[in-house]
Amino acid sequence: MSQEPAPYGVLTAETSWARLAVIFSDIAAERARQEALKRSGRFRWTLADADMPDADRLAALGEEYGEVCRALLEAHGEVADVHGKELRKELIQVAAVVVAWVERLDRDSDSGSS
Repeated sequence: MSQEPAPYGVLTAETSWARLAVIFSDIAAERARQEALKRSGRFRWTLADADMPDADRLAALGEEYGEVCRALLEAHGEVADVHGKELRKELIQVAAVVVAWVERLDRDSDSGSS
């Protein structure tokens, strides 16, 4: 018998608000790191920038997703800890890239742009 999913806003035994706070804090720190790298000249844009074309946004997201795939493939080869720090780091980066894109969408929506 399948179990009904928890209603929205209700956390499971495996997840707590404190754990989510740590995860969201790590995502926010990664977003700040991305902006700092842009300011230092390492990146031309972040996904939050209005001038970045959507095709480039998609490519950046794809690159980060590829890093997650690489971490998993390496883990199934030589590295034994598939759920280790490298995979988590890459997943946080993917989440931060997605957050940046959502920031851009929200700014566009707030300004009446399409």
